[in-house]
Amino acid sequence: MSTAPNPEFPRYWGSRLSCTAGYYLPPQVYSKMKFELRRIPQVNSRVVKDGQGRRWELWSPNSMQTPFLPGWRAPGPLPMIPALEEERRYDGHIGRMDCLFSPHYSGEFIAHWPYLRRPYSVTSDDFAYVAYEPLMNQWDVDSRDPRKGSFRLEFIHRMSTLRSELDGRMEDTRTRLRGGSTTWANHPQYTTSTVITELMGVRTWGDAVDRGVAAQRGLREKEAWLSMTHARRVLGRATMDQLRGVQFPRADERFLGVWVNGETLTMGLRWK
Repeated sequence: MSTAPNPEFPRYWGSRLSCTAGYYLPPQVYSKMKFELRRIPQVNSRVVKDGQGRRWELWSPNSMQTPFLPGWRAPGPLPMIPALEEERRYDGHIGRMDCLFSPHYSGEFIAHWPYLRRPYSVTSDDFAYVAYEPLMNQWDVDSRDPRKGSFRLEFIHRMSTLRSELDGRMEDTRTRLRGGSTTWANHPQYTTSTVITELMGVRTWGDAVDRGVAAQRGLREKEAWLSMTHARRVLGRATMDQLRGVQFPRADERFLGVWVNGETLTMGLRWK
């Protein structure tokens, strides 16, 4: 997560939502299950209450984490910067339905979200660290007005280099997908060379937080899409019997993961 300074520090032009706004609302639980998994371990669980006062047990067969449950996500635009300043947050993310920190229910257009890496798992020597680095580390404050400043050119260059590398790998992947592939049709496209270049013209901290986090999110999604396509090549052609025979490995806790309610049996088995 790209961190922001204390909201009391005069870096913003107006007031914003707190970083946790909306997270205490009860989730709209997607209760439909299309399959039943038998003889599987339950290594972690907890109980939550939904908006109707019903209690649900959340559990995992292979992860010890207790991730936040955002709830059912209504169809609509993917994460984008709110138009109104007062609807934006001090840290630049867009709330519980953002993909930066919490797993979500799966969906056609966000099938790569489970492969997003958790920020704490990315260290400064990682090739994609610039997409996770706190923006304050790369922001030079104007000594005359702490609300103003500019991104360091070295940061813009590293963002551009990572974008170019990810786009090249995505194009190479595209050539191996079948014609008309929905996987390619839904690949993340937000962070273009123009989006990154325009960061050079940002002069206020509020704008830096919003546009910087959006650009970083786009790069993380591209990396996640590549991880997803690799995983699909490994298990995508496995038969149902082969999938049933795969033992439950411990979850790779570097990734966000997914809530599997509503998935088909085949997808449920693949997610394990």
